[in-house]
Amino acid sequence: MAGEVILFSDGIIANILAWLPPNHAARMRLVCKQWHAVTSEHHFMHTNFSRNRAGHSISGFFLSNELHKKFSYNLLRDSATHPAAPDLSFIPDSADTVPGKIYVTSSCNGLLLCRRPIESSIAAAYKARCYVCNPATKNFVEIPAPPDGRGYYLNLAYDPPKSPVYKIVALGHTGVHVYSSQTRSWRAALLYERGSNPFSGLVHSRGVFWNGSLVWVLSRSRSLLRFAVDGEEGLSSLRCRRGRRWRSDGSAVTSGGSGTGGHLRMIGYTEEEKLAACFDVLQMAGDCREWRVLYRVDLTRVKEMYPGYTTENEEAPDLASPR
Repeated sequence: MAGEVILFSDGIIANILAWLPPNHAARMRLVCKQWHAVTSEHHFMHTNFSRNRAGHSISGFFLSNELHKKFSYNLLRDSATHPAAPDLSFIPDSADTVPGKIYVTSSCNGLLLCRRPIESSIAAAYKARCYVCNPATKNFVEIPAPPDGRGYYLNLAYDPPKSPVYKIVALGHTGVHVYSSQTRSWRAALLYERGSNPFSGLVHSRGVFWNGSLVWVLSRSRSLLRFAVDGEEGLSSLRCRRGRRWRSDGSAVTSGGSGTGGHLRMIGYTEEEKLAACFDVLQMAGDCREWRVLYRVDLTRVKEMYPGYTTENEEAPDLASPR
């Protein structure tokens, strides 16, 4: 009938909008109240995230080194056909923070954990304001400092297919605290004496979230440390590949999303392989008992093309920014 308004059910609207890229789906919230409600519902966000993760590829990565005051975004694809670097200027400066300075310290499934350093003239010791943000929607929230506020390293844990709640794990000199976006508070998850810190030798910024746990490389042993964010098992270890003599600093871990089946992967090399410009990409088997080699990378030709390139000074880790 002419002039008749056709109303679609929430289910039909959700099924259509769920095929949009996440940043476009977020803009649909502005159309009307009904669409805002539909696109804000957790099941919709789960479906939208899962569909866009299929065939997912990384468009770029952050290089963030707060100690040396370095921060940049590096595109892996043609900038003419892919979006520019994420703009984090929507996180405002505060009266006590260093103007224009922001660093990404952790990332997980589309969320970023950022820090804005506080002016040294204001804080007696080094401090910073921490934020969790979504660059696609430009939503952000400031995170309160962990108990005592000093000596903590932070890692983000977020699994949107399972829950809209994100968590932050803070590693301190005397304990581990976990922040929940649901309660907006910190809880003590593990306490220990200062001299018996189980995280000694850990490269916190290389931590990845995998199967409900955070996993880090231990530079002083041939193992990875695993901390269950929600489980009761607490700390456990994962051995590196047997039969190899790994360099203590020659490994890094990464966690794949739906495109990799959620597997834990590791990049490692021996002293001999480093000199030869080679390394292996390994993947943890489903039973968490053994690694298998996925790829063997030989960069001998690259080394010949750039003979002056060295890796003696280790840079900050690469934090993937999903698109």
